[in-house]
Amino acid sequence: MNLSKKTTALSLLLTLITSSALHANQLEFKSTVEPICGISIHNNDAQGEINFAGEKNAQTAKFVVSSNSINGAAKVKFGSIRATQNIAHKNGYFKINHGDKKAWTNDFEVDVKNGETQEVSAHIPSAKKDITAGQARVTTTITVACQ
Repeated sequence: MNLSKKTTALSLLLTLITSSALHANQLEFKSTVEPICGISIHNNDAQGEINFAGEKNAQTAKFVVSSNSINGAAKVKFGSIRATQNIAHKNGYFKINHGDKKAWTNDFEVDVKNGETQEVSAHIPSAKKDITAGQARVTTTITVACQ
């Protein structure tokens, strides 16, 4: 083989190698996943009843957090807690999922996970007979922050 044919063959071989490297058979799929962070409260679950003097059978309020953050982690803040005058100074508190007492006197946060139902109960250590007659009510605003 003469020099011209060797050069042509070598050039052709390098072109084939380079061409196949530049034109790899690869597919790519991608999408952007937008963050989800919210609270869902179904119709009847926004209202509960108050447990007086150790009662435990009053209806609870319920909510579910939706979060697609890492591990579905989120914090729910209970703020703007307001009680009617007849129970405002009776040491009322909330319990979230039968956990620790959370006094109505201070805003507070709880850690929650995506999709888990949170049960909130309201409590007053006094008996009903020791409460001034009328509507007894406590309200709070819940907000969620996803991590």
